[in-house]
Amino acid sequence: MRNAAWGPVATLARPFRIPWRVPLALMQLALGLPMAYAAVQPRSALPLSGLVVALGLCVLGLLLWVLRQNRRLKVQGQAMSTLLDQTPTPLMVIHSDGRIEGWNAAATELFGWQAEEVLGRPMADLLLPEPERAAVPARLQAWLSEQESAPLEQWNRTKAGASRLCQWQHRVLVLAEGTEPVLLATVTDITRQKAKEQNWVRLAHTDALTGVCNRRHFNLQCRQAMEQAQRQGLELALLFIDLNDFKRVNDRFGHAAGDATLEQVARRLKGALRDQDLLARLGGDEFVVLMAEGGEAQVQAMARRVQQALAVPLMLPRHGEVQIGASIGHACYPRDGATPEALLKVADQSMYRRKLRGKALPLPQVRSS
Repeated sequence: MRNAAWGPVATLARPFRIPWRVPLALMQLALGLPMAYAAVQPRSALPLSGLVVALGLCVLGLLLWVLRQNRRLKVQGQAMSTLLDQTPTPLMVIHSDGRIEGWNAAATELFGWQAEEVLGRPMADLLLPEPERAAVPARLQAWLSEQESAPLEQWNRTKAGASRLCQWQHRVLVLAEGTEPVLLATVTDITRQKAKEQNWVRLAHTDALTGVCNRRHFNLQCRQAMEQAQRQGLELALLFIDLNDFKRVNDRFGHAAGDATLEQVARRLKGALRDQDLLARLGGDEFVVLMAEGGEAQVQAMARRVQQALAVPLMLPRHGEVQIGASIGHACYPRDGATPEALLKVADQSMYRRKLRGKALPLPQVRSS
């Protein structure tokens, strides 16, 4: 780490500074002691010149020792500075008033500012969005009252204006006796890591083809909705939607056309739902809708909206328009079951009975473009 970039190194490895009064006192001592010695000792004792030489050698030895100590500390400071500067983790030292006192090369690589641009400037003004700056003084005092803080995740700005999600870890240090404590902060860029985690969560909860909820996430959300409905004394409704003769589309045009059909159907269904409703794909050509506060009238209205959304022909690339319908069954909570599995079973049976009675829309018709 460059000397200019790392104030604590200068504090820890500061050479001895000899005040001007010290050499003056040594000179007075060198002159005064021989004179006092000559006044009280007989002439047969140690010659005055010998005492002066001895004192001079003592003073010279002291000065040489100080010079050696200064050189050793300077070498140690340079080695420590280089070590900290080459540390791959961004490091910075923050004064109790929020000013930056230390900044290594990794911090420059992460945030873009050179050390000369940040030393002595408030950390909040450089790295934090404006709405979060007001809370920094209280946060600094809380950190200083602890020896080590828990990891903190926050969005930071770079010199170029980009946003980085960073994890901060702070430790309180007292660099020298009589000095104010400072914060040693280690910073880790976790932007990509968080994006990957969110993507994993999304993949775990959503259907990869259509982007709607998958069966696992639907069961979780349905169970939570049931618990809330039980506490509030409300009803829930579940619609089971099965596309009519979807296999014919797959067999005639191939699986790519079938996938395109499912994607378009999912978009149509989402457009028919209310904000509080949940759409999920169970697999194949089966979809379910979980309706919050779903009475019989709301269920019938939703079924009509679904049928109307699918009544408009779908456009398949290279194959033209496809008219596809759906058979819809439903179940209500708590009347038809107390678990997601029980509701799905009742709704599936309801859908199958409607399909057998022929209350579905006509089978798919293909129109060439």
